[in-house]
Amino acid sequence: MIITWRFLLPETNHFLVHKAEREAKQAQLALSEDHTNKAGSLRAFARDAGFALKSNWVLIVYMVVLMSGYNSVSHGSQDLFPTFLKSQVYMDPSRVTAVTVVGQIGALLGSTFVGYVSTFTGRRPAMMLACVCGGALVPAYIFIRTDALIATCFFEQFFVGGSWGPVPVRGPYLMMSSPD
Repeated sequence: MIITWRFLLPETNHFLVHKAEREAKQAQLALSEDHTNKAGSLRAFARDAGFALKSNWVLIVYMVVLMSGYNSVSHGSQDLFPTFLKSQVYMDPSRVTAVTVVGQIGALLGSTFVGYVSTFTGRRPAMMLACVCGGALVPAYIFIRTDALIATCFFEQFFVGGSWGPVPVRGPYLMMSSPD
């Protein structure tokens, strides 16, 4: 259903402009002698890729570190937490499920709320604030062994999801951060 829905949606103006620019560039390259064969096209791609890497290496490192941090925060707090609850807190499966579900509801609400707030504050400040608040909750997220763990899990996941919330708002963050 989602694939059909996406298939029926029109392309964005940004995509259409880039597509037209690419097609014009390819038509221009096809007219030149250097790019009439596959080897010439491969050399041109390698030359352009090398230039892009040299001129944007700081931005590439930033994006890799950003997404690595996001993935480790998400997977470390969401995927490993049920195992932690079972093996070290010794919770029964029904309590683990309850804590995990409440946490995922927090992540859903956090990503929605912080994503919305980022339209007013900016993406980076919203992402940084969510990361700092989530980091401040880590001790409570790990050391509490009572039923208060459910609330801690909710708010920890609220901020983990909140750190991801601004990424897709107003155009994907990585696409908007990358040079044209």
